[in-house]
Amino acid sequence: MKNNIKILLILILLGCVSKGFANEKFLRIKGEVKDGLNADISGFDVKVVLDGLDSATTNFEKNDFDIWLPANRKANVFFMKAGYQTKLLHVDASFIPEFAYKKKQLIELNVKLEKGKSKPKIEPFCVANFKSSETKFILKYPSQKKQTKPTNFKPPFPAPVDTYAKARPSNKNLDITAEFNKEKAKKSSPYSVFLQGVLFADLNYCIFNERIEKANGLLSQLSDIDKNKWANIKPFDAPEYGTIVMRTVNREQSVDTLFALGCWIETSRLLLQSFTSDSKVIMHNKKLVNLFKNIKEPHLDESQKDVYTAIQNLVPVIKELEEKFLDHMRNKITFDMKMDETFIQLQTEINQQYQKIIS
Repeated sequence: MKNNIKILLILILLGCVSKGFANEKFLRIKGEVKDGLNADISGFDVKVVLDGLDSATTNFEKNDFDIWLPANRKANVFFMKAGYQTKLLHVDASFIPEFAYKKKQLIELNVKLEKGKSKPKIEPFCVANFKSSETKFILKYPSQKKQTKPTNFKPPFPAPVDTYAKARPSNKNLDITAEFNKEKAKKSSPYSVFLQGVLFADLNYCIFNERIEKANGLLSQLSDIDKNKWANIKPFDAPEYGTIVMRTVNREQSVDTLFALGCWIETSRLLLQSFTSDSKVIMHNKKLVNLFKNIKEPHLDESQKDVYTAIQNLVPVIKELEEKFLDHMRNKITFDMKMDETFIQLQTEINQQYQKIIS
């Protein structure tokens, strides 16, 4: 009996099911496997364990998978490849009403494998449960728990709308983010939170310059990316109201370090094009230096770590620029910051990280 189940599972995993067979009670799971840099991974194995008993493993030569699971069972689906940490998808199909199968139950998801050794105990990166009220499977990602802020939480950077006010950009028509990579914006993307920070900084810039219609357009884009975070914010009818809301939202969202860094990148990109005085730039940049002095590196995947480290590497450049500025002040020598090579280096590297996030 056990061997028969194994053969059936292998046939299902390989997609070798007849047309009539596929019309029976089966759940289909399909998607792609990628690495931390979003590159395709091929030649991986998928092992299915039903109810903790019967199991079968098959190999997929390309980067996509397409498997079928029987109804009324619980399944652990392991994605495995040598040199990478094994990922586990848990699917609870232990009870699905007869009528639900008429909708041809399908779960689509991408799986990211990170390099390294697998842990002895593997926790599911995703749990799929059937929701009868919607007659479909709902995916939950336990590792993506919402960060809670302590009651005394102070954002690492002030709300961008306040930063712009203090620095007083002299150009009201600096280019804000009009186009960005839609794949990077998706919640499943490692760049999504960075990108939300960038758009938030642009939104603040529009409020500061009383471009309320444009600000509401950016708010709508943020809502499209993550409704849970942004859809409950009402459209703005006045810049004064927008400023008040932005201070609160900044405190709520900046608990996520990646959001705060994305926000800093865009605020800096705009400020470094147009600012009132050198001292305003120095004070703004020091906020980043203080952040990396006090923060503990969050858990990141390879793509996020790449951006995080690149921003962290700006700290010595910022310190060098500050020292030059102070040295000129002490010696009462005129300092043309915009022409300084260290300033140009800082501006160039900020623009590079901005492009990496949005492109």
